[in-house]
Amino acid sequence: MVTTATIVKTSRISLLEYRGIEVSIFPSDKTPNQFYATTGDDVAMARIIFRNGLFEKTEIMNVQGSSPMSDNNKERLRVLVEEFLPELVRNWIDYYVHDKIPQSNKILRNLG
Repeated sequence: MVTTATIVKTSRISLLEYRGIEVSIFPSDKTPNQFYATTGDDVAMARIIFRNGLFEKTEIMNVQGSSPMSDNNKERLRVLVEEFLPELVRNWIDYYVHDKIPQSNKILRNLG
């Protein structure tokens, strides 16, 4: 089953970059723990799911009206999000709760 999300394309704030995948938030989308990723024109959304305050899983979805990301890149995105989960959540809170602009982080090392 392919799940899709819809976004309003406005300016975005880059959080992470890894081997051509850029993870961002859109200021107009205040949904907690929801991040967008692009590789060229391809787009996916990563939604972090918590249960009872603990990380449970990452859902990767296609974004309606955008070219879907390849399965290989979706898996790389899942690994990236889970590896940098504390940083992404902290950046989301800093931006939407504390009104701070996060710094983008370019990842140079290999990930799992």
